[in-house]
Amino acid sequence: SCQTASCGDGFVHADVESCDDGNNTGDDGCSALCAHEVVQVVLAADHGCALSKLGTLRCWGTSSGVPEVVNEPFDSVAVGHGSGTCAVNAQGVLTCWGKWSAKSGAEGVASVVLGNTSICLLSPQGVATCDLSYNGETPNAFTYAQLTTGAHVVCGLGHTGTVTCWNGDSFAMNPPDGQFTQISAGQWHVCGLTTDGEVECWDEGYVGQYIGASPPGPFTQISAGNDFVCALDEAKKIVCWGNGTPSNSPEGTFKSVESGGHSACAVSTEDEVVCWGDNSSGQIDVPPL
Repeated sequence: SCQTASCGDGFVHADVESCDDGNNTGDDGCSALCAHEVVQVVLAADHGCALSKLGTLRCWGTSSGVPEVVNEPFDSVAVGHGSGTCAVNAQGVLTCWGKWSAKSGAEGVASVVLGNTSICLLSPQGVATCDLSYNGETPNAFTYAQLTTGAHVVCGLGHTGTVTCWNGDSFAMNPPDGQFTQISAGQWHVCGLTTDGEVECWDEGYVGQYIGASPPGPFTQISAGNDFVCALDEAKKIVCWGNGTPSNSPEGTFKSVESGGHSACAVSTEDEVVCWGDNSSGQIDVPPL
């Protein structure tokens, strides 16, 4: 006899499910709602990508250069406005689509960041290697835990929590003193999450005119867009500020938030990718994941 289709029955019902592994539990690649569990979402001004727990890469919008679905699998992904997409697999091998496709095949890569005029690779030892076409050279006297890049500027978060910036304009090149746990660059400014969960942003003229004062934390994660910043507070709620803050920020609880251009995306605690804001390039039209 026929039975009603349901999540957890082991059959993928394409109109309502993206996966079905025969159970109603999560943390195994397929969520309790029969959706691929998303571990990373990234967003540029013209496209976005999501990476599932199983390593499947799915992108949307324009200029990503990525086929509809890539089943490499990958460990991490990065996007840049007008500069395509790059991803790193478990063996540390880089694959790029679009502007930086010639970088495909690079080995010994832990992570990658893309800017309008730059690409930087971070090795497992924390050594940064950058191709820069604006202004300056990568400091080689430091190792980094994280890199971030905006229109031009590149910043590295050292293992001691200090920040070093290069390849940018004068204000963005001068991070404040203190220790940070995460950094995120927008188009012309950079923000850091301090060890006590507060947000500090720099490039004095741009921050003062377009971003404004950061609200009090504590926050657990930040992401800078063109002229706004979004953050997750300790209750896993999204808080955004700045002149260009996209309207209609979602309600609910989230695992991460990502800003790009004049839009933002977030991964909910139910593994749903939610995007809002400008959609002039289809950058918030998230396909089934």
